[in-house]
Amino acid sequence: MFSFAAGIERIVAADGFSLTVTGMLIVFLALSIIALFISLLPKVLPLLSKIFPEIKHHHTSQSAASPRALHPVRDDALLAAIAYALYRRETTSLPRE
Repeated sequence: MFSFAAGIERIVAADGFSLTVTGMLIVFLALSIIALFISLLPKVLPLLSKIFPEIKHHHTSQSAASPRALHPVRDDALLAAIAYALYRRETTSLPRE
């Protein structure tokens, strides 16, 4: 049968405490590096944006230049026709009484 004293003796004999402390230090250092990276990220990103500027997409420049994109025209008759067509499509698919 397994006894607690025999388990502790095996840990001491196989140098388990130093292995445990080494593992804990490795994990602590890795978490410290991650925390340091996260805390420095807001300071590093503006520097990277100067090196790698944001690419302007061709879609944004065209839509901003067109006056229709800034002031869309509302045609109430067109909206009413679309609403009526959608209504007719939905009501004809329902079973008749």
